[in-house]
Amino acid sequence: KQSMWYEASGCFYDYGFINRRRLSMKTLAGFTPLWAGLASEEQAARMVSEILPQFELPWGLANTEAVHRQPFKQWDYPNGWPNTHWLVLDGMWRYGYNQEVRRIAEKWLSLNCMVRERTGDFWEKYDVVAGEVGKSAVYPTQSGFGWTLGVFVAIVQAFLG
Repeated sequence: KQSMWYEASGCFYDYGFINRRRLSMKTLAGFTPLWAGLASEEQAARMVSEILPQFELPWGLANTEAVHRQPFKQWDYPNGWPNTHWLVLDGMWRYGYNQEVRRIAEKWLSLNCMVRERTGDFWEKYDVVAGEVGKSAVYPTQSGFGWTLGVFVAIVQAFLG
């Protein structure tokens, strides 16, 4: 059985079922075991201390490590997505990393508010480096996105309320 935990890097990785191997790119999906309560305390500590800083940027969390693939994929760095912010924040909260959760939540909510003030809308994803609407790929970045609003309210209620 292949494990998604890789001790040498202190990170959980996605598993590619087609090639039957662990993928090499670090993504915020690596925090899913924290969200599900499946990570050990030691694994959670390494994810927060060693991996989180690789994703945390001025306006929140990039969805992937800083890679620059061609062609650009919509889930790639520097885009940050509401659903993965929720997964990471809720997972870290479960393991008691409340200070880190509040810090990132404030960055993310500030970005949402700042871009809404500038554009008049919330967006499906954001550029967490530049503090802008997220970069487009296959289709233009969508405005007025329901999950963005839902995650915004959930973060305020769960972690800042």
